[in-house]
Amino acid sequence: MAEFHVTFHPGGPAAAAPSAKELEAEDPYELVGLTFEVPPDHDVDLLMARTFVEEYALMGYSRPALRKLFETPFYAGTHDILVRRGPAYVDSVLDEVFGAEVPGDEAGEASAGAAPADEGTSRG
Repeated sequence: MAEFHVTFHPGGPAAAAPSAKELEAEDPYELVGLTFEVPPDHDVDLLMARTFVEEYALMGYSRPALRKLFETPFYAGTHDILVRRGPAYVDSVLDEVFGAEVPGDEAGEASAGAAPADEGTSRG
């Protein structure tokens, strides 16, 4: 079995390429999944959902685009939260981050944190 490493190219996608090194039985870089107990008063879904929403919002995703991430099964982390907790739960997390949704604002412009209008300042 060949080991894979990821190579990043400026301005391009990452490309996986096999390495010449074979995997060892005691490989320190072996992927290991762990579980741990969480106190019952911790809402881990809220912590994860809010983290997803804040991170994607910082990357410029709008409220409707983030809602779509939760609705799309391809995005397992967000979609699992929607399935477990329901649409109202996801909307409440979006409200916490973006503010309450404005009725009739299907485009999400009022709640998407749109940049303020240019007030006549020019950049030269």
